[in-house]
Amino acid sequence: MSDEKLNINLQNKKYVEDNIDNIRNLFNNKYIVVHDRQIEAAFSTYEEASRFGVIKFGLDDVFLVYRVEDTKSINFVALASL
Repeated sequence: MSDEKLNINLQNKKYVEDNIDNIRNLFNNKYIVVHDRQIEAAFSTYEEASRFGVIKFGLDDVFLVYRVEDTKSINFVALASL
């Protein structure tokens, strides 16, 4: 992952962390897709969220799929490369 893409992903993660209370109220128990520090969509499954992200942004752009839960969770960031 390039430094630029890593920085963008960290910004997306920070956006979620800074707004987590409001995000939990709106999207609890959902997977949200975050792109450019903006929530693009919410889904019931990781597969739906990641598919949406790849279709909308492609494999070269950076987006975050984040599981919204009542409690603090650990989220993993993965980049797909073909």
